[in-house]
Amino acid sequence: MGQGKFLMTRTAADSVAIIGTACRFAGAPNTAALWDMLIGGREGVRDYTPGRTAELDAFYGAAGGEFGPVNRRGGFLDDLDRFDPEFFNISPREAVFMDPQQRLLLEVSWEALEAAGQQLERIAGARTGVFVGTWNNDYGQQVETQQAVADIRSTVCNGLFGASSRIAFAFGFRGPEMSVNAGCASSLSALHQAVIALRSGACDLAVVAGVNAIIRPEITQAFGRAGALSPEGRCKFGDASADGFVRSDGAGVLILKRLEDAVAAGDRVHATVLGTAVNNNGSSGGFYMRPSEVGQAEAIRSALADAGVSAADLHYIEAHGTGTGVGDPIELNAVATVVGRHPDRTAPCLIGSVKSNLGHTEAAAGIAGVLKTVLALENKHIPPTLHVRERNPNIDWDEAGLALVTSGTAWPDTGPRRAGVSSFGLTGTNAHVILAEAPAVASLPEPRPRRAWALPISANSPEALNTLASRYAEALTARRDLPDICFTAATRRAALPHRAVAVGADRDDLAAGLRLWAERGEAPFVQSGRVRSDEASGVVLVFPGQGSQWTGMGRELIEVEPVFRDAITLCDAAVRAEVGWSVRDILLSPSGLESFGIERIQPTLFSVQVALAALWSSWGVKPDLVVGHSMGEIAAAHVAGALSLQDAASIICRRSAMMTRFTGQGAMTLVELPMADAADALHGYEDRVSIAVNNGPRSTVLAGEPQALAAVVERLESRGVFTRPVAVQVAAHSPQMDLIRDELHAALADLQPRSGIVPIYSTLLGRLTDGAECDARYWARNLREPVLFHPALKAIIAAGSRIFIEASPHPILLPAIEETARDAEIDLLTLASLRREEPEQATMLAGFGKLFAEGYPVDWSHHYPAGRVVDLPPHPFRRQRYWPESEEPRQASLGGGHPLLTAPVKTAEQSWIWTSRLNAELLPWLRDHAVRGAILLPASAYVEIALHAAQDVAGQAAVSVENLRLKEAITV
Repeated sequence: MGQGKFLMTRTAADSVAIIGTACRFAGAPNTAALWDMLIGGREGVRDYTPGRTAELDAFYGAAGGEFGPVNRRGGFLDDLDRFDPEFFNISPREAVFMDPQQRLLLEVSWEALEAAGQQLERIAGARTGVFVGTWNNDYGQQVETQQAVADIRSTVCNGLFGASSRIAFAFGFRGPEMSVNAGCASSLSALHQAVIALRSGACDLAVVAGVNAIIRPEITQAFGRAGALSPEGRCKFGDASADGFVRSDGAGVLILKRLEDAVAAGDRVHATVLGTAVNNNGSSGGFYMRPSEVGQAEAIRSALADAGVSAADLHYIEAHGTGTGVGDPIELNAVATVVGRHPDRTAPCLIGSVKSNLGHTEAAAGIAGVLKTVLALENKHIPPTLHVRERNPNIDWDEAGLALVTSGTAWPDTGPRRAGVSSFGLTGTNAHVILAEAPAVASLPEPRPRRAWALPISANSPEALNTLASRYAEALTARRDLPDICFTAATRRAALPHRAVAVGADRDDLAAGLRLWAERGEAPFVQSGRVRSDEASGVVLVFPGQGSQWTGMGRELIEVEPVFRDAITLCDAAVRAEVGWSVRDILLSPSGLESFGIERIQPTLFSVQVALAALWSSWGVKPDLVVGHSMGEIAAAHVAGALSLQDAASIICRRSAMMTRFTGQGAMTLVELPMADAADALHGYEDRVSIAVNNGPRSTVLAGEPQALAAVVERLESRGVFTRPVAVQVAAHSPQMDLIRDELHAALADLQPRSGIVPIYSTLLGRLTDGAECDARYWARNLREPVLFHPALKAIIAAGSRIFIEASPHPILLPAIEETARDAEIDLLTLASLRREEPEQATMLAGFGKLFAEGYPVDWSHHYPAGRVVDLPPHPFRRQRYWPESEEPRQASLGGGHPLLTAPVKTAEQSWIWTSRLNAELLPWLRDHAVRGAILLPASAYVEIALHAAQDVAGQAAVSVENLRLKEAITV
C-alpha cells in the first residue's frame, strides 16, 4: 500500500541529476579509463608492490599461515603518498598529517566539479552540500606511531569526521555536510542523504563521495583470518567458486543537482537518481555480521517506492557482489524476490558486479557501482562481470528471473533504461539506489559563423599551465567538437591564477599555438599572464586622431560581429544625414580610403572608433574612463554619453569639411623634446608654427606653415634633436586653424551636450569633465589648441588606471602610453583593438584574452552563449611525497641547518631544553635565512613549540607577534 502511494505521488521534480563524475581506482585513474577497463574486460587488482609502508611490506612479505596474508593481491593505487597541497592552500606540514583519503577526496572532487562544469568562483559560498562515505583510517595510526607526543593536527587531519568538512572548507561550501560511516554501505548511504537534502531544498548542489585506502595490515589480517578474503585474490560474484573478496583502494565522486535545475542551467546530465533507500537488517540475519535477504529485499522495495517505478521496469542490477559463499546467494535471492520474479517482468533482469574488476573498495564500493552503471546507461552497454567460470549452482537462475552478465551486452531497448545499485554494510546497513538514463537533450542553435575562436585555459602554477597547454593541444588534434570545447573551457571551468588564451581560425590553429607556447613560452595569438594583485585596474578607452586608417579596415568585423555591424549602420545613417555619403560603402569599397580626402577619412575613422567601443562594451569590457586625442575626443564624448550620435556626427563632418580648405598648405613634424623645450624652439615663428600635440615625455608634434616649420626643424636638427615629418594633408592645431575657428563655433551652435555616464579626461582642458561643457566653443578650441595627451596620461595613471585599450583600426597611441608608463616605472596593460592587415576578429579576441590572462573579470558568455559541457583535460596536479617518514629536517635549500633542527627531542626534559634555546639561538638564525615553509621539524617538537614557546626563558608573559608568526613558519 505504501508503495502504491509513492507510485502515485512521486513526480519528475523529485529526480536528481548526476552532472559530474570522477574517480581514482586501481587501473582506472579517471572515468574514461574506468569505462575502457570495464568494456575491455580487465581488472585493476594486482600483486602488492613493496614500498607503501614498512608495515604492509612486512605483512605481504610474510610466509602466510594463521597471521600472514591470504594472498598478495589488492586494488592498490600508485602514489598514494603523493599530493599537491599548494593547489588546495594547504601547508606542507599539514599535508604530512593528512589522511591520504582526504587528499584523494580533494583531488577527485576537484576533477568531478571540473567535469560537471561547475566554476568554483560561482559556487563558493553557496549552499553546496558535501556527503562522504568513509569507514576506517589506517593513516591516523600510522602517523601516531611516528610521534613521541600527541598532535592536534593528527586528530583533525585524520578523524573520519573531517573527510567531508575538508572538501567543504577547501571549496568554500556552506551547505549541509556529513561524513557517513556505514561500513561498505557508506557511500550509497551518503548518496541517500544527498538526495534527501536536494529534494528538501537544504542544498542546491551536492558533492557525494566514497573513499578507501589501505595503509596498514590489521584489517586485511582480520578479514583473512575470518575467511572473508579470496585465496585466489579475485571477487568472483555469481561464480560457483566464489570464496571471498579482495580489498582495494579507491575514491569516486558524484556531483548532483535537482534535475529541473540542471536542465535549466544547461548542465550535462549523465543519469538521474530516481529513488534511494537505506535500512538495517535488525536481527533478521540471525548473526550480527551476517547479511539478511529480508533486509536487502526491503531496501530494494523502499528505493523502488521512493523512485515511483515498478521492479518490472529495471533492466539491470549492479549488485553489492563481493563474491562470498554466504553473501552471493543471499543477495541474489533478495534481488530475485523483488525484481526477478515480479509478475510483470517479461525478460530476466541482468545483474553484475564491478568488484570483479576493481576488487572491494569498501566505503567507496557503492560509488564505484553507481559509476559503472552510469557509464553503462550513457553507452547503452552493460560490461561483463569477470571471473565467472560456472554460475553459482545454489541459485536457480531461470526461476529467479536473473541473468548474470558475463560478456558485454547491449542495454535492452525496452522502455526507459533503468537500473538499481546495491551496497551493503558488514553490520547490517543496506543501501539501494534507482538510476535512469538521462533525459533527451534539447537541440542547441547552431553557433554563428566565426573567423576566429578563443580557447582559455588556467592553472595553479606556471608548470601546470604549461602541461595543460600541451594536453589541450593533444585533445584538439583528436577531437572535432570545437564549439563545445571552447564553450566548456570558457564558461564552465574555474579561472585559476596562471592563464593562457589561444586564438585561431580552427582547432588546428589552436592546437599549433598551444603546442608552440608550451615549448617556447610564447606564440602568435597566444596571450598568457597571471592575475594581477592590484585592484587599481580601471579600463581606459583611448580614441586617437587621424592616422590609423588602412584599406579593408572593419570589413571582417562587419561580416562576423553583429554588434559592430549594427554600430556602423547607425553611424552610417548619422553621417549620411549630415553629408549624404555612406561610411559603410567606403569601408566595403575595394579602394577603401586611399582615394578620399580628410572630409571622408575622419568621419569614417570616427565611425570605426564608435563601433569598436560598442563591440568591446557588448563583450562586457566597459570603460571606467575615456580619453580622446584630437578628433578622437569626438568619439570619446559620444561613447561617454555626453554627445548624441547625431551631434557627434555633425562635429566630425563639419570640422573635417572645413579643414579641407587647407589641404596641402600645412605640415607637421615630430620632435624628440619635452613640450616646454619644443615651445622655446618656436621663438620667432609663433605666429606660423605652434605646439600641436604633446604625446610623451620626449615626444612633441609641431604644426604650421611648411616653410616656417622647416626653419624650426633645421634649427633643432643642428642641435642634434631627432625629428620626423608626419604624413598629413592639413596642419590641425596650428595657427592656420584660427581662420575657421569662429566659423566652426557658429556651425556647431545647436549642439546639446549633456553630462555623460563615463568620465572624460579632456586633452584640451587637461582635467576630468563629465562632458556637459563639450559645446560649440569646446570643439572650436579642440581643433586649434594643443592636444595635451601626455599630461593627461600622467594624471590618469597616477589616479590608478592600469588598462588602456586603443579603439582604432591600428594602434598609434599605445607607444606613447607605454613610454609614459616606463618613465613613471609603472606596469600597464595596453591593448590594441585591431592591427593593420591582421585578422580582425582574432586580434580583438586576442585582446580580450589578454584581459582574461591578466585577471580582468571578463564574461566569456558574450562569446559562447550556448554549448554542451564536454570532457576536457583535467588540471594537472603537481604531486610530491608527504608521508610520516618525510618529516626528517629538510635543509638542502638552506645549504646547511641549525643544530637545533636535527637535535633529538624525545623526553620532556629534552623538550624543555630545546624550547629554552628557541628564542636565544634558533629564531635569530631563521630570521637571517628568511625561512618560511622550507623546514620540517620532527613531529615530537611541534607540540613543544605550541605549548611552551610562547614563554621565553626570561619568564616573559608572551613573545612578540613577530616571534609567534616565525614559530608558525617553522611548522608550516
